[in-house]
Amino acid sequence: MKRTLASLSVVAVTVLALLPGVSLGDALAWDANGGTGGAWETAANWNPDQTPVAADTLSINAASSSGSPVVISGAAANATSLMLGNAAGNTGYLSIGNNLTLSGAMTVAFKGTAEVTQTSGTVSVGNLGVVTHSSSAASPEHGYYTISAGSISTSTTFNVSTNATGTTAQFHQDGGTITVGTNFMLGSGLTAGSGTGLYEMTAGILTVTGSGDIAYKSAGTQEFRQSGGTVSIGTTLNIGRGHSTGASTGGILVLSDAAQFSVGTNVAVGTGTLTAGPVNGKIKLDGSKTGAGTDMAIGGNLTFGNTQSSSTLIAVIDNDAITLASNMRKIGVTGTATFASTSLLDVAFGAGVTPSAGTWTLLTAATLTDNGLSFAAGVDDDLSDGIGWSFST
Repeated sequence: MKRTLASLSVVAVTVLALLPGVSLGDALAWDANGGTGGAWETAANWNPDQTPVAADTLSINAASSSGSPVVISGAAANATSLMLGNAAGNTGYLSIGNNLTLSGAMTVAFKGTAEVTQTSGTVSVGNLGVVTHSSSAASPEHGYYTISAGSISTSTTFNVSTNATGTTAQFHQDGGTITVGTNFMLGSGLTAGSGTGLYEMTAGILTVTGSGDIAYKSAGTQEFRQSGGTVSIGTTLNIGRGHSTGASTGGILVLSDAAQFSVGTNVAVGTGTLTAGPVNGKIKLDGSKTGAGTDMAIGGNLTFGNTQSSSTLIAVIDNDAITLASNMRKIGVTGTATFASTSLLDVAFGAGVTPSAGTWTLLTAATLTDNGLSFAAGVDDDLSDGIGWSFST
């Protein structure tokens, strides 16, 4: 009998299909050749002439201005990344009134000048940077972003200012909701320079899942100024953080009026390792709580300074605080508050306020360790004439 052997054969077949009209991702540059209006979705406004799709990388470096920006309004926008103001002398202006989704980065001023205004819509990006290049003053960057409504979400970082000398970075939040996936940085420490950064918040919500930095390796002023809205930092906040290759002297957090600011774990003001040069930061309690304003809340410990630091707690006493001492904003620390021997207290009455005797609580903590807190220069602590400031811990 003849026996037949059975077999199983596997055949691998590779098929490459090119489908017409499907983009694998192009680099598009704004040229505004589609006429007036600046519509993002108009193909002729880009070079090459095609409407951007999710796979494309985009740049806006010319042919826009503050009076004639690129406009996202009529339709939602998608791309892989967007760069505004890429090179020295480049300018990019964008007005957002609809949704913008980027799987990668949105950069507002790399080496040039750029401005973004958002009045509605959802901006969803991998990371957002306002002035991101670590350059010298030879090609200063100037980046501005203002949001009044809508939302911004980043899957990773939110970075305003790289400290580079000659640069200006500003972010203004007058409403809307911002959610940061990992870290928030104002003055990121990409370079040790004296550029300036400002985050000004009057309303809205800022939620950071991870940590925050205000001035890391920065000799320029990096100021977070809040007079309204709600800020929540998930883990730690550093204000004026030094590095072995750069001093940090310009970090300041200013809280006034209806501000609500909380930190999940620890706050460090003027810390970090530095081989030479100063490290310091400041927290300014600028008057009383108003409206929905609350005390600053710290879920862990607060540390002011180290041996290289002259970090400062600033308090401005206003008329509301004179009327009722409990109106004055204070810092509430769940754990331990520690003042290094070099820490300073700077206190004064606000402009137009008639000085008056009183006692104001600026900080409460489960445990307070004072290793040598003293008044800053200019504070009148001479009580021999019965007029002056004193403090107790």
